[in-house]
Amino acid sequence: MRKTRKIFLLVGISMVLLASIPTAYAHCPLCTTAVGVGVAVARFYGVSDLATGAWVGAFITSTALWFSKIIRKRFKFQHFTISAL
Repeated sequence: MRKTRKIFLLVGISMVLLASIPTAYAHCPLCTTAVGVGVAVARFYGVSDLATGAWVGAFITSTALWFSKIIRKRFKFQHFTISAL
């Protein structure tokens, strides 16, 4: 009984601490390039597709978020149309 209580307390404290961590917004061109180069190097050395798939997903997400900022700055009054595309 005491052991389960300690486990629940530990899990509860961990969840509170994880929920209080601020979000990081690291979508700069340098980060995007670094992920792209990391994928290329991993493919060159023959790393499995399962491992490089996560890097490719991060590269696509980073590139999309980076370009969305550029598009929003150029076309200020078309937020709905751009997000629908």
